[in-house]
Amino acid sequence: MAKDKKQAAEESAEQSPKTKTGKGKKIVLILVLVLLVGTGGVAAYKHFLGGGLFSQGSQAVNASQSQNSQEEEKSKTAMVSLPQLLVNLADPLGKRYLKMGVNLEVRGQEAAKDIEARMPRVKDSLILLLSSKTYDDLSSMQDKLTLKSQIAERLNQIMEESVVKRVYFTEFIIQ
Repeated sequence: MAKDKKQAAEESAEQSPKTKTGKGKKIVLILVLVLLVGTGGVAAYKHFLGGGLFSQGSQAVNASQSQNSQEEEKSKTAMVSLPQLLVNLADPLGKRYLKMGVNLEVRGQEAAKDIEARMPRVKDSLILLLSSKTYDDLSSMQDKLTLKSQIAERLNQIMEESVVKRVYFTEFIIQ
């Protein structure tokens, strides 16, 4: 019996480390798989959905910074309304005319005051530019965009610096 007890104890001692190491390996393997699946899921979430919770804070900060810079930019600009212009176009029969209203976006209040002070030169330059155009020169959308850039260039030449940022047509009638 003593031999049987000894043999039984030896057999159980031999079996228990095997089962413990087998269970330990399974647990470690399961933990590694869970970690891999978890990190893969997080990576996929960030890649495909843009980060959601992780990037909302940085997106909010970036949005507020861009909004602040836009507000600063708007405060640095001013709008100047030019009087309506009515000019004959350079068509062969001389029967066409252009009636145009323009607003200018300029750099700051000081530039707006400078344009107001130089209004006779501004109007003269625009009348000369517009009266040199034909109906075909102004008929398409691209032609109107080109005219906007030409107006800005002319006015910046008059002002001797680049103060006109954008030109907006408020009225544009060709008859």
